[in-house]
Amino acid sequence: MKKKVPKQLQSIPFSNDTVARRIGGITEDVQCQLFSKLRDKLFSIQLDEATDSNKGAHLIAYVRFCDNMSVVVELLFCKPIELKTTVLALFSILNDFMNETNIKWKNCVGICTNGARSMSERFRVIQALLKQKSPQCTHCMIHRETLASKEMSPGLNIVLTT
Repeated sequence: MKKKVPKQLQSIPFSNDTVARRIGGITEDVQCQLFSKLRDKLFSIQLDEATDSNKGAHLIAYVRFCDNMSVVVELLFCKPIELKTTVLALFSILNDFMNETNIKWKNCVGICTNGARSMSERFRVIQALLKQKSPQCTHCMIHRETLASKEMSPGLNIVLTT
């Protein structure tokens, strides 16, 4: 038994290229599974912008849908924003992704943003563009409780936070 284990370990390729290729293959497989599920399910998208350590802007999209009586939340994509972060550039990234992956806009029933003032102004326009693609889509804001609680009486705020 002791001699078998080292021989088995030696037979496993550990080169950087091999490991990178296998991770890439796993990534593609997981993405294909997710995209195929989204092609026939209703889903909502959550959008956010982020800036990396090199000051590069990225559009991040999460997707939420029901699968076998469970709510599933997955990272849909994290794409660099190549040009200026205009509303049309952001929507173009999202729309191009949907077209490339053959995910139907008609299945998108909701879009979510984080409610930050800088985000909500731009995503209001994105929501209008999205309504053209998916008329039944609704908008909701993450952390709406937090925004609402700022204007609440102290008594109601205690109920919300406990």
